[in-house]
Amino acid sequence: MEFINKVELQGLVHNIYPSQNVTKVSMYTEQVFKTSDGIPVIQTTWMSVVIPKHLLKDISVSRGDAINVKGMFQTAKYATPEGERVLYEVKATDLKRVAL
Repeated sequence: MEFINKVELQGLVHNIYPSQNVTKVSMYTEQVFKTSDGIPVIQTTWMSVVIPKHLLKDISVSRGDAINVKGMFQTAKYATPEGERVLYEVKATDLKRVAL
């Protein structure tokens, strides 16, 4: 049996945190649905995306850009005064800007 860790997201860039080897991006997606009363609701989901530098050599990403990210989920652990925390993020393997 093969297990698959694959993610594809399309959303808007909110913040960009560049570093030496990777750039971290916070982005969000929106899903619109209607309640049983017919009232439209927008559900926003925030994600942290880790983009390796080699994916950014042919593309620039700025706040407000719409992007399509393909990748996989990964976890990162870090210590805080309250104890250890786990961050779930997407490690990008492919990145494209998309038109709105």
